[in-house]
Amino acid sequence: MKFFEKSKGSKGKIFASFSPFACFRYPQALLTAAVFIAALVFASCKNAADDLPPPPPEPKLIITPKSKSILPGAKIEFTAKMTVESETTTVTDGTNFKIGGAHSGGTAISKNTLTVASEEDADKLTVTATYDGITATATVNVFAKPQNVSVEGSIKEKLGITTAGKTAVTDTFTALHEFIQAGGLTDKNTSGMIELGDWIDLEDRLQVDPSAQVEAETETLTEAQMGKIDLSFSKEDDKPKLRLIVVGINSFQSKEDEDAYKYQGEGTPPPHVVFQFAGLPGTHRMNWIESTLQSGWETGTNAGGYAASEMYSYVTGNFFTGLKNAGVPEGVLWAPTRTVSTSWTAVGPLSDPLWLPTEREMFETLQYNTAQGETAANQARLEYYTTPELRKKSDASYWLASVIYSNNTNFAVVTKTGTSDGAYSTSSYGVAPAFCVQ
Repeated sequence: MKFFEKSKGSKGKIFASFSPFACFRYPQALLTAAVFIAALVFASCKNAADDLPPPPPEPKLIITPKSKSILPGAKIEFTAKMTVESETTTVTDGTNFKIGGAHSGGTAISKNTLTVASEEDADKLTVTATYDGITATATVNVFAKPQNVSVEGSIKEKLGITTAGKTAVTDTFTALHEFIQAGGLTDKNTSGMIELGDWIDLEDRLQVDPSAQVEAETETLTEAQMGKIDLSFSKEDDKPKLRLIVVGINSFQSKEDEDAYKYQGEGTPPPHVVFQFAGLPGTHRMNWIESTLQSGWETGTNAGGYAASEMYSYVTGNFFTGLKNAGVPEGVLWAPTRTVSTSWTAVGPLSDPLWLPTEREMFETLQYNTAQGETAANQARLEYYTTPELRKKSDASYWLASVIYSNNTNFAVVTKTGTSDGAYSTSSYGVAPAFCVQ
């Protein structure tokens, strides 16, 4: 069959051209020609479609609650806005709101904002907004005080967190933060929901890099002695090493008594919960003098106090990184301004999200001839620790941030029996940092 005919161009080159007469001489050529023409038409249409401008983006309605969680019976605002691509425009009027489920009233609408109060026994509050034919929905959690709350319990269970592992750690701390921000520590309906001794477990693992290992002629420090931690969570211990217990509630808020603690930082402390490790996940020395290694031994020092120590760098550096990697979100933490001894008589302010407590914070009064600059007026109190038994952790001693008075080398420790003592700063003792969730 002859579908194409050869001909010569002006320069004698032979080229092929489609012959329409071939369609009649050869019937099968008709089908081939139809397919050929259809392909040309399709390609032409496709190119034309590609040249058309894209359709304009569709507007979206967004409804945003003022917070993710609220207390029972509390009011909350839902605001509706329209967005096209990255530009957001406030809806001025014409928004229709619908409240899903029961609510306790207090409803008010102002242009694009609905204010409504949750039901006392509800667990969620859902609001749907419609504007210009577009609909959006938002839901907030309603905290409800569980029945028969024990003095000590799992905060994860109290706040209804159902995830597991590292995700559960993050979810629980985030929910606690939202509970506190919603007024949960001061509201009469929920103020007893979080109790001293409650806990949050680091359900996955805690990994902390050790400080730089130092070898002296008289001693070789192991990675474990210098703070290396690689622990998976276990509930088998009497006081699990990866359990974080509530040791204070609003501990850094000024007290009313004239001689009692006054907050040392600027402004008013936010409502907060103080956590500390129930056990001892690792050990580390407090401090040393590097130049003494040339003499063949290590010499301890408390010059400059905890703030100038190797321990301070470890706690605020490697340990804090490990804690965040274990699921504790940095955004929920509050760094209180604390007064910590820098010498026998001098003190200075410290403000860190992760810190070692002082002796007065653990014992309320001076116990072991500790730094005289730490007084009742500038020291908070971690009110969970009322007995030696409650201060015991993992059957071992652990460091405090206080300098020992009339001594150049020692810092305060809590002994394995829960009492106070002093220890040479190059010794490796337990590390149990604390932090505040606001």
